[in-house]
Amino acid sequence: MCSSDSTIGGTTLILKNLPPTLCREALLRVLDEAGFHGRYDFAYLPTDMSHGGCYCYAFINMICHEAALDFFERLEGFCAWPHDSGRAMQVLWSDIQGQQAYIDKYRNSTVMHESVPEHCKPALFRNGSRMLFPAPTQRIKAPRLRNRTSTETSQVKV
Repeated sequence: MCSSDSTIGGTTLILKNLPPTLCREALLRVLDEAGFHGRYDFAYLPTDMSHGGCYCYAFINMICHEAALDFFERLEGFCAWPHDSGRAMQVLWSDIQGQQAYIDKYRNSTVMHESVPEHCKPALFRNGSRMLFPAPTQRIKAPRLRNRTSTETSQVKV
């Protein structure tokens, strides 16, 4: 159980060395099965929307410092991914700390544009249930997708 003063110590973790085929739902399923259901309130797995894979890292905000420490202890080196990838997860403290800091960072970001698939966006949670992300405070521009390389273009079947 978390202490009432969660401002002491960090709560936001960066997970590195994730499998490139991992999706947000699979990552959250791993966290929930490891006993962290209801113990995180923010999750973001940056995804390459032009190719579909993730960038092999994620940000998770735990509800308190004790939960973050427990996460370090239990999931550092985790490698039992749904699809064997041979990758061992690294858990580090994020430079940005706290759910509100990530809301502020992403609420007006291109990743929140209506054209971005829901599974590619940051997600908020309360007591293990998904919450709506706060509305943007300004107009959001559509994300720019990277152009395909000439090799990728030549492999596209018409």
